[in-house]
Amino acid sequence: VLWSQTDGAEQVGEAFSSGCAVTVLNSNIYIAGVNQDATPSGAPYLRKYNSFGSLAWKRVDNIAGVYNGITSISNALYAVGYSGTNTSPSANLDFLIEKWDENGNQQWSRTYDRNGAQDSLNGVVSVGGRLFAVGYTRGQTAGGADAALLEIDPATGNLLSTTLYGGNQDDLATGVSTGGADLYVVGQTRSFGNGSNQLMVLRYSLVTPATVTLSNLSRTYDGTSRSVTYTTTPPGLAVNLTYDGSPNAPTNAGSYTVIGTIADTNYQGSATNTLVIAKAIATVTFGDCADYGITAGVG
Repeated sequence: VLWSQTDGAEQVGEAFSSGCAVTVLNSNIYIAGVNQDATPSGAPYLRKYNSFGSLAWKRVDNIAGVYNGITSISNALYAVGYSGTNTSPSANLDFLIEKWDENGNQQWSRTYDRNGAQDSLNGVVSVGGRLFAVGYTRGQTAGGADAALLEIDPATGNLLSTTLYGGNQDDLATGVSTGGADLYVVGQTRSFGNGSNQLMVLRYSLVTPATVTLSNLSRTYDGTSRSVTYTTTPPGLAVNLTYDGSPNAPTNAGSYTVIGTIADTNYQGSATNTLVIAKAIATVTFGDCADYGITAGVG
C-alpha cells in the first residue's frame, strides 16, 4: 500500500460514507459514492485526490441519492447512480447521470424515470466518445426488474436510447466494460437461472450494419490511375478501398478485385466487386502513299 485515506475526520457525528466507484483522469483520482453527513438518507458524493493521496476537493450533491459509477471523456467526469431514498424494493428511485469538470463544477444533472417505478444505474463506461450506463428498472418491464442499458449524450445528458433485458422475474446489471466494438455487461438473473439469482453476462454490439455500393467499375486505359466510386447507406460514411489488396488504384488494363470497407467506429460493412480496365483503341495514321512510291489503282 503506497498510501491510504479516509474521510472520517470530516464527517459530522460520525456519519456514514462510502466509495462505490473510482476513475483516474490526468493522474488525479476521483471517488464516487454516498455521504450521509448532510442528508440522513444519503447524497451523491465525489472526491478528488492527487497521485500522492492529498485531497484536492470534495462535493456532496444537494439531492438524496447515491453515485454507483464514474468514468471520464476528455476532461469531463460522468457519475451515475440514482436519486431518491432507497428504503424498500418499491422505493421510487430515478436514474441519475451528472457531469462534472476537473475543478469540481457541476456541468449538468439529469434524472430519468420509467413509469413512476424504481430505476437505478450501477456502472458507466465511455467508448469512442459515446457514454453508456447500466443498471435496472422496474418500470414497463417484462416482469420484475429488467437490466437496463442507457446511451447518454455526453454533451447534454439527453437520453439517446434505452435497451432492456429480462424475463418475468428480477434481472439486474451491476457493471459494464468495453473492448472497443462491444459492450460487456455483468449482473445477476433470476428469470434465466435455475430458480435463484445467478451470474449474468450480456454482450452488446456497438457497431451498426451499413452498406457500400461500388460503381464506375468499367474503365478504359488512358495512362492514369483508374479508381472506382462508392456510396454508403447511411450516406456520407468513409470507405477504405483496395485493388487486389493494394490501396493504390491501378493504371494498366486488366481485371482487379475491389473491396470497399466502412471506416467508421460506429458502423460496419463492406462490398466486393471487379474493376475492369479495357485496353485503349490505338489509331494508325499513314502519310501520302506517293511518298512511299505506292500507286493506288483499281484491279
